[in-house]
Amino acid sequence: MTTMKQTLESERDALYIAWSEDRQTAAPTPLRDWIARHPAHAEELTRWAVDAPVLECAAQRPTDPAAEARTLEIGQQVVAEMRARYLTAQPAPLKGLLETAKACGLTPKALAERLGVGLSTLAKLQQRHFRFASLPAEIVERAADALQVSAGQVRAYLQQPPTLAAGASYKSDGVPRAAEQEDFAQAVRASRDMTEEQKAYWLAQAENTTGE
Repeated sequence: MTTMKQTLESERDALYIAWSEDRQTAAPTPLRDWIARHPAHAEELTRWAVDAPVLECAAQRPTDPAAEARTLEIGQQVVAEMRARYLTAQPAPLKGLLETAKACGLTPKALAERLGVGLSTLAKLQQRHFRFASLPAEIVERAADALQVSAGQVRAYLQQPPTLAAGASYKSDGVPRAAEQEDFAQAVRASRDMTEEQKAYWLAQAENTTGE
């Protein structure tokens, strides 16, 4: 369905074509007549009538090669600077999947549902207890989509060393160490809070990851 804005733009474009063609004739229609016929476009008609002589005069003036070269050089510098800023800009690293989810208004349960995994698997992702090479690419993509960040940010987070569980207590007098990272597929098979359908899906994805 054509919107009112599209209709007005179409009418304006058609009017501009008619006005431009009329202006090239031997006896152009006066501006006041155009405005009388099309009062809704009085502002555009007035602007066209004022701008046209200036544009025509500019088009007829001889070009200055030195000025054109300088303008081109400045334009190229601006483009190069913008490209450099774009390429060097790095998104902020994730503090954690759960922390980012909270900022997005997602609870751990909601995030787990978005990923299609159990809460225990989500906790291991949060603590980076999986070997990154064993993770299916889709789980990274799902996390990025749910958290409204880039897949690169999620990959960078998951590739860091494993962490200890938040709030955990340890009886050992020595410095606590994070658990050894494990294979994603093995963890899925042993999971007690994932449905058989979820397990089957992620095991298939993990197998494709291994095959690659």
